[in-house]
Amino acid sequence: MKNLAHLLQCLLIGVTVSSCGTPLATLHLVGTKEIDSSFETGPRVVGEDCGYSIVYVPVRVATVDKAIENALQKENGDLLLDVRASQTFWGIPAVFPALYLNMCYQVSGRVAKVKPKMDPASSHENKHSQR
Repeated sequence: MKNLAHLLQCLLIGVTVSSCGTPLATLHLVGTKEIDSSFETGPRVVGEDCGYSIVYVPVRVATVDKAIENALQKENGDLLLDVRASQTFWGIPAVFPALYLNMCYQVSGRVAKVKPKMDPASSHENKHSQR
């Protein structure tokens, strides 16, 4: 009986102490200050990516990257300005473990398209070809 109690204690400690982690996002351009650059800005858009777990087993993992991609696709943009990111989480508990967990990332921002730079060499060639 002591062995069973000791085994249950070890199992309980193992379950309560264990955790897991996943990458949150891969961001290629990040800043907190306003920039003055050649962007065509568009409307504010919202992108979302959701994932879920059944009995703590991840079936689909949500990522911030995918939420950003979803927002950019709405207006065919290159990047987002004035970004706000949030997370929602809900589940259906069954004492232990939870039967179903749902987690979503939402990203909103103003869509921006980078204006293409004019290559001085190509613009010079265009002037000569137009003559």
